[in-house]
Amino acid sequence: GELGIKALEPLWGEAYENVLNEFFSCGFEAVIISVKSNLIDEDWLGKRFNEKFIDYLKSIKIDLLGENGEYHTLVTYGPIFKKRIEIVKSKKVQVNDEYSVLNVIKVNLK
Repeated sequence: GELGIKALEPLWGEAYENVLNEFFSCGFEAVIISVKSNLIDEDWLGKRFNEKFIDYLKSIKIDLLGENGEYHTLVTYGPIFKKRIEIVKSKKVQVNDEYSVLNVIKVNLK
């Protein structure tokens, strides 16, 4: 570009299933912390981001990577972490008509 900056987009164009499989096979763990309430059941808040959740997304025909803001996660562990983040205390909060979030109040590092 004009500034001499080149965007690196290693996941651009990659099949979503491949991205998810690599995330899980590398040992990363995540928790669902935000959902679009009209699309995804807020019971998923605080639950692990895993194959069960991916199957749920497929069943309701939602973008598997949440590219349209359907959900967000907090990565709690992976090969680049020294310790695992354990959510000890949290509260589900309806932010507005569109989103519910998990308000993380307390964590432990293990």
